Amino acid sequence: MRNGALPILALLLGSSLWGVLWWPMRHFAAVGISGPWLILGVYALLALPMGTWSWKRRRDWRGHGRAILWLVFLGGWTNVAFMLALLHGEVIRVLLLFYLSPVWAIFAARLFLHEAVGWRGVMAAVLAVSGSALVVGKGEAVGGWGSITGNDLLAISSGLAFALSSVVLRADEGLADLHRATAVWVGCVLLALPLALLTPPPRLQPGEMGFLLAFSWFWIAGATLLVQYGVVR
Repeated sequence: MRNGALPILALLLGSSLWGVLWWPMRHFAAVGISGPWLILGVYALLALPMGTWSWKRRRDWRGHGRAILWLVFLGGWTNVAFMLALLHGEVIRVLLLFYLSPVWAIFAARLFLHEAVGWRGVMAAVLAVSGSALVVGKGEAVGGWGSITGNDLLAISSGLAFALSSVVLRADEGLADLHRATAVWVGCVLLALPLALLTPPPRLQPGEMGFLLAFSWFWIAGATLLVQYGVVR
């Protein structure tokens, strides 16, 4: 396989994992682990060990402090908002609105990276937004966005944050992939923690701990690293 095909494959695999994220999340919700506590638990399992690893190698952070801070905020909001929207919203609507992120990425790259936006990019953006309006508005393109819900806004803001974090990744390619991913996971913990404290903690059934660990370390970590690899390269 050519090296140029690897980033594309990574993006496809990573996007697929995010696209069916609702499936394991609904399983955990069915056994009483949902909402901010699920998000906090999943990302704490990643952030604690990897945060320790990254801290011991903090000399690698030199010259990348601003990018790390942006990834903490933007990457954290991307995942927390997306998962909350999936838990409480209509899956198809949430996915459709989240995957408007390439539209926002086109204009973010133009604004911050000074990349050219051709007519094809503009047409693709117009078609994507129009198509989303038709689905959200249930066939009514004009005024379709008037029926938007709070979960829809979470999905849109998640896609926008993802687009901006992609620009950050491309603007600062010198930071190692694991440091980037760790910054995102730490951001998820920082954002999910205050939300979780507003709700009673769930009772974790002993048999679910293994599933939670596997979901965190293989599904979430794999999806994060695959997408970051594809975006940067």
